[in-house]
Amino acid sequence: MRFPVVLITTVLVAACGSQRNPVQCTQNGDCNLEPGGTCDTNPDTGNKWCTYPCVPPGCQSNRCWSDFDTGDGLAGTCVVSEHPDPDAGSRDAGAVDAADSPDAQTDASVSPDANTHCTVKLLFVKAASAGPFQPSAIWISKPDGSGQVPVVDNGTVITQPQWSPDGTKILYVENLDIKVANADGSNQTLLAGGAGAQYNPEWSPDGSKIAYTDNLNGDDEIMVMNADGSGKTPLTNNSYRDAPATWSPDGTKLIYVSRPGSNLEIYSMSAAGTNVANLTNNAAEDGDDANPPGWTPDGSQIVFVTDRDANRDIYIMSANGTNPTNLSSSASDEYTPTISPSGAKIAFVRNGDIYTMNLNGTGQTQLTTSPTNQDRPAWSADSTKLAFVSYEESANDIFVMNADGSGVVRLTNTAENTRPVWSPCVP
Repeated sequence: MRFPVVLITTVLVAACGSQRNPVQCTQNGDCNLEPGGTCDTNPDTGNKWCTYPCVPPGCQSNRCWSDFDTGDGLAGTCVVSEHPDPDAGSRDAGAVDAADSPDAQTDASVSPDANTHCTVKLLFVKAASAGPFQPSAIWISKPDGSGQVPVVDNGTVITQPQWSPDGTKILYVENLDIKVANADGSNQTLLAGGAGAQYNPEWSPDGSKIAYTDNLNGDDEIMVMNADGSGKTPLTNNSYRDAPATWSPDGTKLIYVSRPGSNLEIYSMSAAGTNVANLTNNAAEDGDDANPPGWTPDGSQIVFVTDRDANRDIYIMSANGTNPTNLSSSASDEYTPTISPSGAKIAFVRNGDIYTMNLNGTGQTQLTTSPTNQDRPAWSADSTKLAFVSYEESANDIFVMNADGSGVVRLTNTAENTRPVWSPCVP
């Protein structure tokens, strides 16, 4: 893969006072994530970052920029924390390789951290070799690829790890059973297992429930249980497959893909399994396992993949199934649409590269250009970065880049690495 190199620079100016991590202003233009700062605009980049009082002569303006776009290059300002410089990417050619593990990493997700208020830990599955059903373990790493340590390593097949909404627990599938552990890997607990197979677990937005797929009777059905594994309740009970389920942002509904006839349809139901509704009701294939439908952050719309216009296009519709609209409208197939947490953008795959577009389909922009295939774009909690998978040297690896495609950093460089997922940002 050919990307602009990102020169990782470290800027630490002790004269600015205590070390801080960059704090971006909220959408309301305040610094409530870390009080005591003032929301200022970087004159070089136009980005809005919180600044904090500091001690001269380190900062002539008596304020410290928490802006890592330009490092300490602004006159009269300084940087008070160690951070990469993404904008340095225009200086050379080739990508920064932050991976140093000899094994394979798969299924990455990132946890919140109380000190930086956002995503600072990478959760992934590491396998000794590529291929399905390989012994694997859950590891934790910093987003730059450093500090990798195993947290769940039982010599078993582990997949689909994800953080709890508060970042204190890890939910995962082990040998087709659903388990949970503390973030350090302690207190590993079976939540759903036994006969059949259980997988596709997903926390409810408040962390009190887990929806999942159960294959006990030979076809996939949607179940829900309390976060401690109690109160298991079937939500669907059909002679055909219903899965996987995705919670609405307010936790009151679930959407899922089902095949009651000859084609896939997208359905919705209440969190209790009532008020089932066919949202698409079309002769085309709407959604699939690899491309499940997703909610906009406000819960008013649903984005999905369909072949109703001869090829695979990205559509959006109202939450009740009305007003279906083709967003991508191209002659190529599109896959894995992912809505940014801000609700402003959709990342997707076209012709093996990562693209973004506005929520209304305008502004379609190609972010990667490579002879290899990229897949699984995933937004960071603040919508400023994208993680993605790239097929490198006969295996998949995980990369991270800025939302505009700049600042590409390679996180893994071993056998099989896939399905990156960023966790919510928790103050």
